[in-house]
Amino acid sequence: METPPPYIPSKPKSKTGLVVGLVIAAVLVCCVAPIALLGGGAAWFMSKGQSFMTCTLSYTLVPKAVTAYIKKNDGTLPKAATWQDDVRPYYKKIHTKLTQKEDMGPFKLMPAEGDWGCTEAGETSGMAFNTELAGKKLADIKDPGNTVMLFETSKTGKNLAFKFKEEPFEKSPKMMGTSEHRGWFVVMANGELYVFGRDGKRARASSTAGFDINTDEL
Repeated sequence: METPPPYIPSKPKSKTGLVVGLVIAAVLVCCVAPIALLGGGAAWFMSKGQSFMTCTLSYTLVPKAVTAYIKKNDGTLPKAATWQDDVRPYYKKIHTKLTQKEDMGPFKLMPAEGDWGCTEAGETSGMAFNTELAGKKLADIKDPGNTVMLFETSKTGKNLAFKFKEEPFEKSPKMMGTSEHRGWFVVMANGELYVFGRDGKRARASSTAGFDINTDEL
């Protein structure tokens, strides 16, 4: 009787590809659908939307790093003057985990080093921290789902921090080389990502829940 071959468990499939797909779907519905449909649908989006997705993923993953910082600092948010430097080590770990251990497909992540922000079709924006939350306990924020923590701004630089004020929609980055503005990204204190549209109302851009990142391990 022949000895059966040893059992070799299959490598678990990465969830990142699925999650990225879900983020794309959410963003398409929120911000891109009219443009994508006019331009040729998903295929057009995949070819033109690389920098846009990098930007979206940045505003999806940096809040995870902020959460990790808060957990390691007695529930306290970072100081305004050094928030990016304080959070950077945790984002580096996320960046390493996703780029070395997961399949990101055609998508790239914002580098951990340097100024944080987005570059789309030659336009650059920065990622800023709301100074009204600096040094506060997360538990003391009365309505985290409606309190802006991080936001996109036309200014660029390191450790950008000032009181949140929505900039005009007409100054927001344009969508993937088109003439259409997409609005400004904002992240609430509960980590949820939104876009402020032309009418000043916010629309849900994506969910951070699906990423396989345990912030307790960062």
